[in-house]
Amino acid sequence: MWINSERVFKTMALHPSLVAAQARALINQLLDEPLMGSETFAALVESCASDSVLGKQLFNRTAVGLVMELPDEAREKIGLQMNRIADQAELAVARQRHELDAMKARAALHRAQVATERAEKAEAELARARAALRDAQCQAAPTTGAAEPLADAALPAKARPLHPAPGQPQAPTAPKQKGCPLWSAFVPQFLNEKTRKAEDHKPYDAQTVRQTEATMHLWTAFLGDRPVNAYDGSDAASFRDLMLRLPASHGKNGPRAQLRRDQPPQEMIRRADQRQQAIDARNARLAPGTAREPDVPRLKMKTLKRHFSTLSQCWAYAAMLGYVPRDSNPFRGWTYQGVRRGRKYKKRGPWSVEDLNTLLHSSWFGQERRGSDQWWVTLIGMWSGLRVEEIARLRPNFDIQDIEKIPSFIVQAQPAPEAWSPKTEAGERVVPIHSRLLRLGILDLVARRRQDGAYRLFPSLQRRSSSTNLSAKFVSDFSRHKRGLGIGPKTTFHSFRHNISTVLRNTALSELRESWIDSTLGHAGSDDDEGRNRGQSEGVTTYLDSIGIQNLRATVEAIHYGEGVDFSVLEVG
Repeated sequence: MWINSERVFKTMALHPSLVAAQARALINQLLDEPLMGSETFAALVESCASDSVLGKQLFNRTAVGLVMELPDEAREKIGLQMNRIADQAELAVARQRHELDAMKARAALHRAQVATERAEKAEAELARARAALRDAQCQAAPTTGAAEPLADAALPAKARPLHPAPGQPQAPTAPKQKGCPLWSAFVPQFLNEKTRKAEDHKPYDAQTVRQTEATMHLWTAFLGDRPVNAYDGSDAASFRDLMLRLPASHGKNGPRAQLRRDQPPQEMIRRADQRQQAIDARNARLAPGTAREPDVPRLKMKTLKRHFSTLSQCWAYAAMLGYVPRDSNPFRGWTYQGVRRGRKYKKRGPWSVEDLNTLLHSSWFGQERRGSDQWWVTLIGMWSGLRVEEIARLRPNFDIQDIEKIPSFIVQAQPAPEAWSPKTEAGERVVPIHSRLLRLGILDLVARRRQDGAYRLFPSLQRRSSSTNLSAKFVSDFSRHKRGLGIGPKTTFHSFRHNISTVLRNTALSELRESWIDSTLGHAGSDDDEGRNRGQSEGVTTYLDSIGIQNLRATVEAIHYGEGVDFSVLEVG
């Protein structure tokens, strides 16, 4: 009956145009006739007839014939009741099996938890023993005379440097396991995946690639070059301890940067420990109350977190390729004391009236700088809400255009040879130019740049060798200048966006919509013109279609800095 009923349903599904009479005929053909004439039916009749009177009544041909002669509705009710009885029986059996399986699973989980706790305790004891061994070896090192290379015996065998100092023998590497590459061979695979260009994906830029390569070099220098699946949680713990002992100067740019990069990190740790011992000795001789000499700066916890984040991504990619288990990542779950969670910009604050007046009346806006690239970049940041790199990337022939006769900045992806794209998808947008910038002559500057054939609106902004951002040197100069004015560290160039966001969001909703503000600042929009959730932006076309250039201009013109800010210095010709 089960098999034939399945055939009925499948046949009816393939022929949805069947009428009721055709469906009943199909049921009779596929269900009733095979049942009445089947060998199973005859066996049931014979079995029940030999067992009881009730069996005879239920399964003799006369009783079945009476049922078959009932009206369709009555026969359907009898069939449904029989199905319910069968379903209840199946559910009871399934429930019993499920309860038994659950009991077995709980027992297995308990055994696994006990085994895991024992393994974690053993790993913790091993990590403490390794750290104690390293500390003992470093403390035993001489504190005077020329620094000696850190002996391989001072570190666990698997933590010996990948590239030892000159004169030291090369530490042997573990044999490569079949099917799993060495770490040094896997890293290029990872970087190739992260730098792959694809739609709706922002690949690693050159700076991120350099930072990733530095992290991977430190990992192999400390732990050796082994198959990817040969590392475990104890290696991550060892790496964490060693990284926190690195001097803060490691990886910094400067006149001695290359000399530091050529040194094995173990040697830098040993030298830093020597300097710290000398400082401790001098401080011990000081009279009580005397200012102590500061300790040797070590790697910040925030930097360690960045290294672990890189390694965690690398490990996750290895799991996707099947080199390591998917359910374990030795670089996750660590704590970073003193590191605040959340995005970096949340630490910044808006410009106060006092700080703005200090900046406006400083040499940054003096007559000798009037009309310079620095002067204009700062003013655009004040009156547009654009990010500093978005301003630095403006092109006079492409990114300053009239949209429905309204002069506007267009933030958009830029092609090679200097390929660049906004920070997020929502970063692609149109921002009308504020009337104050128009009064100050921004369009005259655009016309001059076009006449000169300049590709950039601010050609003096050039990238540093260590950065892919055109705005890097400008931001550095701006920060140095405002620090010299006594303006605090939480107030930065990016703080102009905080001021603008605060002012716009405090404007009456009857005047500005939340989506207009998000579009101006390059955030993911929250609603459309009908008040529905709009989700992520889809670029310049969506902004103009869903919001309109007039509404965007009204949003930009609402930017102001309130009473008390003296902008008169800008109006002086």
